[in-house]
Amino acid sequence: MRALIGILVAIGLVVLVLVLIFSGGGGPTKKPLYLPDYATSTSFAQMSIRGPINAPQDHNDVRVTVSSSDSSLEIIKGYEDQTASTKTFDMTPAAYTQFLFALQRENFTKGNPDSSLKENRGICPFGRLYTFVFNDGSNERERYWTTSCGQGNFQGNGIAVRDLFQAQIPDYSTLTTDVNL
Repeated sequence: MRALIGILVAIGLVVLVLVLIFSGGGGPTKKPLYLPDYATSTSFAQMSIRGPINAPQDHNDVRVTVSSSDSSLEIIKGYEDQTASTKTFDMTPAAYTQFLFALQRENFTKGNPDSSLKENRGICPFGRLYTFVFNDGSNERERYWTTSCGQGNFQGNGIAVRDLFQAQIPDYSTLTTDVNL
């Protein structure tokens, strides 16, 4: 009788292990983020462009942040995240909603979540590093990156997403003419 109970317990454990393996462990799965759901919140989307890795005196980054109330362009000098200049423009909730729909259609939230791909320091040293972030107003929900060298964990349409962010800043090209990227 003990042998029969032992066999049944062993079979039960094997079945349980197989169920856990094939169901992904039964832990919580990440619900896909649908950006338009955040159109009326305090959320913001952000794109940062890091230029080539060079002397601190010559190094520049550009950061574009878009929310339902404004869009801003920051020029960053050096590596200590010191803002050299900021230009802010009005945004409306209706425009922000359209922007979020456009980002969604260009797969802004699509990326490889593999933790080994999160580190991007030193990547593409002679090119550009593009970082895309979505913050729900209190938490960073997405962070993906890509480079002009073809590396990264971002799997959306990088060119369209970059163009969408730049289009939220009137005279973006003029404002960034003297930025060494």
